[in-house]
Amino acid sequence: RLAYISKSPVNWCPGLGTVLANEEVTAEGKSERGNFPVFQRELRQWSMRITKYGHRLIADLDGINWPEKVKLMQRNWIGESHGASVHFIVATADGDKDMEIYTTRPDTLFGTTFAVVSPEHHLLENVPAEWPADVPEDWKGGYANPVEAVKAYRLAAEAKTAKDRVNEAGEKTGLFTGLYATNPITGAKLPLFTADYVLMDYGTGAIMAVPGGDQRDYDFAVKFGLPVIYTVTPLPDSGDDLANYEGKAPCVSHDGIVINSSVEATEAKGDALSLNGLRGDDAIAKVNAWLESSGVGKGTVSYRLRDWLFSRQRYWGEPFPIVYGEDGTPHLLPDSALPINLPDVPDYEPRTFDPMDAESNPEAPLSRNEDWV
Repeated sequence: RLAYISKSPVNWCPGLGTVLANEEVTAEGKSERGNFPVFQRELRQWSMRITKYGHRLIADLDGINWPEKVKLMQRNWIGESHGASVHFIVATADGDKDMEIYTTRPDTLFGTTFAVVSPEHHLLENVPAEWPADVPEDWKGGYANPVEAVKAYRLAAEAKTAKDRVNEAGEKTGLFTGLYATNPITGAKLPLFTADYVLMDYGTGAIMAVPGGDQRDYDFAVKFGLPVIYTVTPLPDSGDDLANYEGKAPCVSHDGIVINSSVEATEAKGDALSLNGLRGDDAIAKVNAWLESSGVGKGTVSYRLRDWLFSRQRYWGEPFPIVYGEDGTPHLLPDSALPINLPDVPDYEPRTFDPMDAESNPEAPLSRNEDWV
């Protein structure tokens, strides 16, 4: 399906009563028009599945007579990357839930010591009513239970712009969800955190955290007292060694030698796997093959490019020849029913709300004409 409906993270401006494009939001997180607060919300939206054409968009750049610097900008904007999708199991009171992550470094799976989801992630609907036993106080954020903690953290995240949330220089915030994920290779029980630097519209909104090989994950691990496992050591002829990193900083290397990365065959975990001694692409190819044969993941391609969201809460906008059944199922109108002439409405402006009412929901002008709707 080229066009589809889904819940998507958007810039919701209660003061204007509409969703804004990124270009309409200032660096201070306010609307360009009116200077109203803008919140990150998940709303039901129509989108175009343009990411399915990502590789074609990149390939077709070779056939056009554009300056190379412009084509490079386009390639970076589309942002093709190769990696793996991996499925972690999260145990909840409602049963086991699947958490899919995308990573460009599946060879570092053995170094995963915790996982992080976006504040908008659906798994947060399954947080437990009480904190598990022996949870460190600084993981709780000062809240009595995970439900209160997640609700408050979500509200705080909504008040930040996406740019602020991923700012490398900013302080890393987060809290424990009360849930644990299982590493599909090692079987290790990983604490699941939520943090606003993970965005729902990039990848799957969930990451495996490898503090031994990523600076942001390392900073987060140090802050919350989480373990650090190094899975890559510099090449012998690089003039460096792992001792320069252990306990001090992550060893960020795409060309080092894999260490601490093996598991014996068991009924629960499947076939044995060892990446030790391999480098870069060889380690990635081997772990991807293991993931696919074990049914817990596969090699895949992802794009920085996002599907094109084109819903708006305005009277004009794109005309969608769609009607909805009583159960909410959308149905495409036949050509014989087109064009549809929209009725007059007393007020063409969307309904506005208290500028700080982040929980408000959009109401399109047409919805006020109950006789026609």
